[in-house]
Amino acid sequence: MNVVRGIDPFDHPDAQRRFRIMTDADELARALDYPWDKWTVFLHPAQRQIVEKDYNGPVRVSGTAGTGKTIVALHRAVHLARNHPDARVLLTTFSEMLANALRAKLRRLTSNEPRLTERLEVHAIDSVGKRLYETQLGRAKIASRGHIQQLLNEASGRVPECKFSARFLLGEWEDVVDDWQLKSWEAYRDVKRLGRGRSQTLRINYRTSHQIRMQADRLLGQEVLDVDGNVDDRRGTVSVFNGPSPDIWVFDTIEEEAGAVEAWLKDRNSEGIAPHEIGIFVRSTAQIERAKSAAHQSGITFNLFPAIINKYYSTLI
Repeated sequence: MNVVRGIDPFDHPDAQRRFRIMTDADELARALDYPWDKWTVFLHPAQRQIVEKDYNGPVRVSGTAGTGKTIVALHRAVHLARNHPDARVLLTTFSEMLANALRAKLRRLTSNEPRLTERLEVHAIDSVGKRLYETQLGRAKIASRGHIQQLLNEASGRVPECKFSARFLLGEWEDVVDDWQLKSWEAYRDVKRLGRGRSQTLRINYRTSHQIRMQADRLLGQEVLDVDGNVDDRRGTVSVFNGPSPDIWVFDTIEEEAGAVEAWLKDRNSEGIAPHEIGIFVRSTAQIERAKSAAHQSGITFNLFPAIINKYYSTLI
């Protein structure tokens, strides 16, 4: 083995895949014993540096699921409000359901500071835009997603041998044409993918076990390029606790899948796990009925949350 002086061997990518080096172990141990409501707003020391740092302009914070991006945003909003007593702070997200969850967490963070809470607002970005529009111009007339899809289908039907799927066209409309307010083919072709400048990446994953994170990381490459041309390097992220390895089942039919989910739910129920401690996630609202069927067959009471979270995931809990 060759050792180079002045270089920490644990910094090597191969070593980072095998070792998880922990600092602030006492604080982490206390955090893992927190009640759930406190655990959901726990801030790791490495995250606190990002929250409290002074930036001269916008900052982009990235990281894999469970590294605390949302918690950093919450604490940053509170930090700004505390340090700028004459300012109001707005925290926005793309989902109304997520905005509601953030409001609840924000109340936990500022429960002893009611005046601070008055200067903090959390809203879905769509609702903010609608409110501003109606304040200046009156009631907004917004085309529904279904109507837009119909118009796109009609337009593509007039193009001989159109090679693009309806899903692709809708995605391009929502994420590029409409977002950038493009009016011509030339504008669409030449639209710039602007970078965001300063970037911070969270590396400590303390909400997802090592086993689950490793399985999830297989779905994406080590580097992910976003629409603005920024590269997220997902290597070097470490989880701070272990857990059981996830089970992956593949079925030939929907009926077999539903039967397996039903049996799994019954087994967990017999072990004493309460229904509200179990969640069934599906890829989109199109699969909600499959999840409902399996839950009905198990005989376990459940609540349905059909709204799409972050435009990608639906939940049945």
